[in-house]
Amino acid sequence: MYLLLMRHAIAVKKDETIEDEKRELTDKGRLKLSEVALGLNALFRSPFVLYSSPLLRAYQTAEILSKTIKETPIHLSDELASGDYKTFLDHLSKDKIHLAIGHEPYLSEWLYELTGIEQAFKKASFALLEINENNVATFISYAKVDDVVRFNQKKGWFDRLYQWLELTDDFENKTYDESQLHQFRTLLRAFDTLIFTVKKQPGIIVPAGLEATIQALIDDTNTLRDKDVLIKILMSTSTLEPLKTRLIEERDNEYQTFKRHFSEQQDQSSFGLLLFGLIVQFDHSTKKKSWLSQRYEEHAKSVKKAIRKLDHQSIQGLHDLRLLIKKMVYMGECHPKYLTDNQLKLTSFAKEIKDFIGAYLDFHQQCTYFDSLVDLHPEWKSTLDEFKAVLDQKVPSNFTIHQMLFRLNKRIGG
Repeated sequence: MYLLLMRHAIAVKKDETIEDEKRELTDKGRLKLSEVALGLNALFRSPFVLYSSPLLRAYQTAEILSKTIKETPIHLSDELASGDYKTFLDHLSKDKIHLAIGHEPYLSEWLYELTGIEQAFKKASFALLEINENNVATFISYAKVDDVVRFNQKKGWFDRLYQWLELTDDFENKTYDESQLHQFRTLLRAFDTLIFTVKKQPGIIVPAGLEATIQALIDDTNTLRDKDVLIKILMSTSTLEPLKTRLIEERDNEYQTFKRHFSEQQDQSSFGLLLFGLIVQFDHSTKKKSWLSQRYEEHAKSVKKAIRKLDHQSIQGLHDLRLLIKKMVYMGECHPKYLTDNQLKLTSFAKEIKDFIGAYLDFHQQCTYFDSLVDLHPEWKSTLDEFKAVLDQKVPSNFTIHQMLFRLNKRIGG
């Protein structure tokens, strides 16, 4: 089964004059919720069960969703107000989609208990989970109001999903339509490409069975296309009429099988909802990658600026520069999957320089310490000078470090 955990829309703030249970939705909250309701109405292609906390703000949220999405009845659940998720899950039917409207911090606690994912719920946002018969949950996606707005406005991959959903309307009542079949096949291949791309992204979960469903539908449409090509070839000749007739009958029968298979896949896998979740994850991951890569680039430029301003004789300046380079290396090592290949190479080179500068600064600190010892014990001078000479052979020189900094400056570019 699939479970959408949703937080109520924006409500009036807590006030001594209003009991918490009686806080109503604001006009802004209703407006944003209407966007979410429109999106969910487009996504839900099979019946679902709507649950709400008995608190007024949650119930009003459920009312708006109910009126927008197929006049779905509302079931009140005290567990959504008290946070008893185990009891709530035990009451759910295992073969349906469930939408539960509740409150923070319970929703984020439920999500963590069920999946180990830490995610605070914003107003009118929701998380989609797949739960098996043993109440073991798999996190699919978390969507905010803005994600649904982009879907409603048909932007990016959401545009293809919207085309798919519009294409499926009244599909069951139509006879064989080659043009429609071509559109199905084109969109299915696009979704297949999306999954292939998504698998390369860090931390994105492809819902169980979604890839197999898409591949099965692609195979069905390919079979119909091949049959159609053969029929067109035979249409060019006046002979072999019995064969043409038989092929047309076979194609129409296979088309009915495809429609039945398509309908089953739609109901069983909540195709549109799962694709929406996948696209949202991909959208978030792409934005995160772009953001982290941009942050890394900005920090690299601050390193470049510090190199240009560096006084070659300043130990403190070299120390401050090392801290900047260390931060750049840390960003690269913590988020390698979100950076470009050039940024990863730059990180590796910067780490080498950081270690060189660290060794040089350690040597300089030891020399300062030795000098202080000589002031106290002049008789140790020759011994300590020999020791300094040995250390000097093992650490990079000031000249070497500044050569490497020059190379780092060129590599950063810009």
